[in-house]
Amino acid sequence: MRKKLKRFKKTAHHEAGHAVARHFLHLPYRYVTIESDEESLGHVERFPYPKSFCPDIDSENYRVRKRIEKEIIASFAGHAAEFILSKRKNWKGARQDNHETVDLALYYCGGSTEEAGAFLDWMWLRTIGWIKNPLRWMCVKKVAKELLEKHKLKATEVRKIIKEAIHKKFDVKKID
Repeated sequence: MRKKLKRFKKTAHHEAGHAVARHFLHLPYRYVTIESDEESLGHVERFPYPKSFCPDIDSENYRVRKRIEKEIIASFAGHAAEFILSKRKNWKGARQDNHETVDLALYYCGGSTEEAGAFLDWMWLRTIGWIKNPLRWMCVKKVAKELLEKHKLKATEVRKIIKEAIHKKFDVKKID
């Protein structure tokens, strides 16, 4: 039973990492859940990419490159949050996240596997530092706590949790 609770906590932090990253990076999603299915222990249901996002044919475009960087950070953020919590890398649990990052990195690097590998190593380090930011990490912990209680949160609920956590941290009075 204790092992199951530990796994549940790791999953909650993993999925909270994705949701918090998507929030701060302004990447849309519908909800985050730690309810397992045949493919995963939890997931963030994001919206499809906009039709204007064509990394396969427009990877030199500044907006496309920035979107790729944001998507990779958001994708790595789950694994990074779980790593920060447990001090262990769970490559198996992040397998689905990593497939997409490889594809995006290959677009970003014009198909060069060597460059894509180096780029992903840098993005992983960047994501670890990004998620370790005290404000973001506090938000990950708050969202994870709510996920452990409710198992599923809409993006609007995550936004509210983050906003309340920030207001409490900085003692911001509510203005109506």
